[in-house]
Order: sequence, then C-alpha cells, then structure tokens
Amino acid sequence: MRFQHSKSNVTHFLNPEQSNFTDSKTILGNTQFANIALATGADYVRLETNAEINQSIALAFDLAKQGKPVLLDVNIDYSKKTRFTKGIVGTNLQRLPFQAKVRMISRALVRKMTG
Repeated sequence: MRFQHSKSNVTHFLNPEQSNFTDSKTILGNTQFANIALATGADYVRLETNAEINQSIALAFDLAKQGKPVLLDVNIDYSKKTRFTKGIVGTNLQRLPFQAKVRMISRALVRKMTG
C-alpha cells in the first residue's frame, strides 16, 4: 500500500503497480482532532502557523508536565517547500529502489510542468 498526500486530502492507492487500481482512492474528510482529544480526555492544542510554533509547543509541554495527555494538531501546508517536505523527498528517494525513484521523479516533473 502507498499513501500520497494531496493538500487537504489524503489519497490512498490500493496497488499502484496494477493499472486497473490507480483510479481507486479514498478521500478522507476533515478530521476533528479537537473532538478526538475531548473523547479521550486529552487537552487539545492546534498549531496553525509558523508564528505559533514556540507558543503551541510550550503549551503542550506545560500541559504534559502537569500529567495531562495532549493532542498537538499541527497544520502542515505541503504545497510550500520547507526543510520538512524536502527532507521527506530526500528520505524517500534514498530508501526506494531505482525504478520507484524514476517513477517518483517523473511524476514530480509532470506535476511541475502541468501545474
């Protein structure tokens, strides 16, 4: 199985090697992490922007130090090039076999050229 993240939705391809399954996908809806935290008795901290990183992480650590479980919901914009997203690409390229690397790079080039 392979997962591919697409902005706000996650697309799940059952078996990308079998062409008859490439159109099969599941789009996950907007997960309500605040409600998951509420249901499990955890405190909920949402991190929306880079400006909130220090404050949100400090709050999460403070709550954890008090012995409370904490769900930290980090909003990641995968459309922006960051050290995190570049690191994912580098890590995946290192671990994949050559044929998969070629496929991954060619798909990225097509997306880049077609918008």
